[in-house]
Order: sequence, then structure tokens, then C-alpha cells
Amino acid sequence: MYWGKVKFVPERVEHVRSDEEPLNPQYVGIFGGTFDPPHLGHRRLVELAVEYLGLEKIWVIPAGIPVHRELSGKASVEQRLAWVERTFEGLPQVEVKSWEIQQKAVPAIDTLRRLNQDMPTIVPVWLMGLDAWLHIQGWIGYPEHQQRCLVAVFKRGDGDCPLYAGWQASSRQQWAEVSLRNKGQVVFVDVDIPEVSSTDIRSRILTIQQGSSQLLKGLVCPGMESQIQAVYENKETGVKYE
Repeated sequence: MYWGKVKFVPERVEHVRSDEEPLNPQYVGIFGGTFDPPHLGHRRLVELAVEYLGLEKIWVIPAGIPVHRELSGKASVEQRLAWVERTFEGLPQVEVKSWEIQQKAVPAIDTLRRLNQDMPTIVPVWLMGLDAWLHIQGWIGYPEHQQRCLVAVFKRGDGDCPLYAGWQASSRQQWAEVSLRNKGQVVFVDVDIPEVSSTDIRSRILTIQQGSSQLLKGLVCPGMESQIQAVYENKETGVKYE
């Protein structure tokens, strides 16, 4: 087992990985979010991570209470978790992890620290869209993320995508060479992802005539349309998060 530098603290030992990677690293995609609700854009991003980056394992981690945004208050954590599991059905590389769903806000850096400590042979590859990347400098604990993971940013077209200080850009060709992958690298992937967001779906449900059977067709996983629509169009119900 690989061990990096060891920092001793009272009643606890934290293992902080050094700049040297494990001899047999396992690259695992990490895809977190509120999934309020999950949609086919989420699924497509994960499919592209498998196709473009060759990831053999991706962990989808729904947030209980998010750090950087607010929940709609309509769907319960149990509903969101069930929807996420249904959305990613049939993708053998995907495992849905419920680690954070019943917890209070867990920043990404806490997840990375835990992974680095408990699973030192795993190299996390944080998967995100362009919007998340544009706000990463405001994440709690930043820029420690550069020491603990790689990042893959999936964006549409050839628009500007800044490279922030401390990150090293990696090309698709470099990514294909495992020995060149190091923490602190970011790869930008131009892909065709459906232009849909959870916010747009909730807005669509509230602004378009209720009862339309075609309202969410092609936006969410087939068979989930009516259930998702019923949850978000009901103005009388809500979920209290503490």
C-alpha cells in the first residue's frame, strides 16, 4: 500500500499524498451535484467521460445539502437518490454513492481528503461542466484541490476556458499516456452535451401548462417524466432541510 507524508494530529492520523503517484493508480471519476432533478445531460457527461477519458469507474455522489447553491426544497433526499440511481442505470462503470446524501453540507475538499486518506491508491478525477470550473476558485479550501485530484472540464464548442494559476493543462493525447497524469492537471474536453440544466427543468415545469405529457420528454430519463413533473409543479409541498 502506498503511503505519502503523515501528519499527526491529536487522536487522529491524516495521510496526505505526496507529489509521487502510487505505483498502480486507479483513476476514478468523481461526479457530484445536487441532481435537483437529475437529467440526461448528467448521464451524457458521464458517458463522455468513459468514452473520451477511458475511465473504468465513476462514482456519482449526490449532495445532501449543497455548499455552493440552494436546493429547490421540492424533492426529498430519498427522491433525488432514487432518481439518480435510475438515471445512471445500464452504465456498468458507474456506482452511485450515498455517502453525502444524509449529511449536512460537505465541501468537495472534504471528500477529496477522505479519499486520499482512506483510499491512497485512487487518483480522483473530478468531472464538471464549464460553469463549475468558472467558479472553482471560490470553492472551500481552494486551491488545495490541485494537490489532491485531476479535473476534467466538459464544455460545448470552442469558447474561452481559463486556466487558473496552479493548474497544468493536459491535452487528450497526454491524458492517454497514464504515466503523464499527475494531480493538479486539468483536461478540457469539447463535447456535444445536451443544453439542459436542473434549473431549466424546474422553470419549465412552473411556466408551461400543467399536465402536459410531453413536457420533459428527452430531458430526463424515460419513465421518470411524470414523477419529476408532479414533484416540482406541486406548490403545496416542500422539504425542510436542517
